[in-house]
Amino acid sequence: MWKWLESRIRLQSTWRHFLEERLPERTGWPHVFGSILLALIGLQFLTGLLLSFVYSASPPGAYPSVRYLMEQLPGGAWLRSLHYWGASFIIVFVGLHLIRTFLYAAYRRPRELTWIAGLLLLLCILAFGQTGYLLPWDQRSYWGTAVTLRIIETVPMLGPKIASLIRGGASLGALALSRFYAIHVVALPMITTLLVIAHLALLRRYGITAPWSRTGEEGIRKIPFYPYQMTRDSIGILIVFLMLFWLAGQLYAPLDAPADPTDTTFVPRPDWYFLFLFQLLRYFEGKWEIIGTFVLPSIAILALFLLPFMDRNPRRELRYRPVAMLILLVSVSAWGWLTYSAVDEMPKPRAGQRPPGILPPRAERIKRPSEVGGLYVLKQKCFSCHSMTEMGSRLNLQTLVRNRFPTGATWFERHFQENGIQTTLGDREVEELMSVLRLVAGNRPDLLYTIPPKARFGAHFFYNSSCGSCHKIDGQGGEHPRVTAPDLTLRLLRSKEWHIKHIHDAQSVVPKSKMPPFFHYEGFEYDALAEYILYLHT
Repeated sequence: MWKWLESRIRLQSTWRHFLEERLPERTGWPHVFGSILLALIGLQFLTGLLLSFVYSASPPGAYPSVRYLMEQLPGGAWLRSLHYWGASFIIVFVGLHLIRTFLYAAYRRPRELTWIAGLLLLLCILAFGQTGYLLPWDQRSYWGTAVTLRIIETVPMLGPKIASLIRGGASLGALALSRFYAIHVVALPMITTLLVIAHLALLRRYGITAPWSRTGEEGIRKIPFYPYQMTRDSIGILIVFLMLFWLAGQLYAPLDAPADPTDTTFVPRPDWYFLFLFQLLRYFEGKWEIIGTFVLPSIAILALFLLPFMDRNPRRELRYRPVAMLILLVSVSAWGWLTYSAVDEMPKPRAGQRPPGILPPRAERIKRPSEVGGLYVLKQKCFSCHSMTEMGSRLNLQTLVRNRFPTGATWFERHFQENGIQTTLGDREVEELMSVLRLVAGNRPDLLYTIPPKARFGAHFFYNSSCGSCHKIDGQGGEHPRVTAPDLTLRLLRSKEWHIKHIHDAQSVVPKSKMPPFFHYEGFEYDALAEYILYLHT
């Protein structure tokens, strides 16, 4: 079988030819960056494929699918973080690979096409970063992409048409998300794969540049790729992967509040490798904006593509290339300074707003109104006779409901009569008690202790008033078929005072709000509802 396969595709002979390739002398550790990049790109393709099994490419489903991945799917947060930080690692090693190629002047003849293919790969990688940035559909990605499209609109003549084509309309919506997703998972992987093959084919055709040789000279190729350079490449890949895996486990990928197109106060910020471009907008305003958004980036990209044809210096040694070294130093310094300035000027979170952070919100949080409010009813009706778990001295509810779970209102009425308790329960209170007792019977009743007292009453009031007929929290509520009220589970967190004013008279803080005023509540009821909304996000 192996002989038949070898006779058809020559796998063994091709592999042996690859391992026995001869490299120039002084080829060493600086040449491992290309292999590391290839391995990182492969890892990104793999993690992206796994993420696509969970992701839903639509505005209603994008954010919940990412939230599900981060909080409920085992290993999901680590997988997404691996993909997120992997993109940053690729940018770092693309930069190192580019600098190493520039220092060795490896872009000169006959390797001009190898250099151009590498630059096209760089543009594809940046496009990966920008298209993937929108996919979580949170505040950060939505407004960052909105600013990016505004930058594209400044391109003369074609800019507005390109931006409109990307958006699919006048504003970011379902079409834009669908197109970004298609570009990210279909178009760019295909183009990147072709460019990688072309880059490797050209590299095999013309070989690795002999360090510090004259243009046109080829060093003596006597060092076999295996085991010398292959060992260095393998060690480099192993070290980088260990660093990436550790980082993904320690720092989870950020996830902000859900995208809110009406919140024009949000200050957008891109990923760190695009910060320099956003910072340029601060120095070129008004009619000069096009210089920062289009002219300077276009000149830089064009200069990189023309570099092999403009650099006529026959020597590759650094001491014979002072102008090139000065240009490299100024370029890297300018990029670093712009990036640092952008980070330093990053606004602090607003009062009352949960900062996005790098760790996802805790998954172990009870949110549903019937469950949170059920704890309030439980304490009011049951805790005079029972404790919650076996840790108390009284008959514990956990043992009771595990052995004989309540069957409904009749069961509670009979239970109260048997114990001589004069109390009644409304239909909603029965539903609340049933909901919270399911949690008591489960494995994590201790989570109920983390709910603040005001939040318990706020959830109880929410569940028993008209709030739940319009609004939905953690999949519960939203019962009115003709009302499309916001899902409160992950709304942008504001101050307590703002929420109280919003509940009292929504149009006083959101002029175009369709929510009617609620003037008839008591002060403590407004306060409890606001506490419950804040609890959902802390």
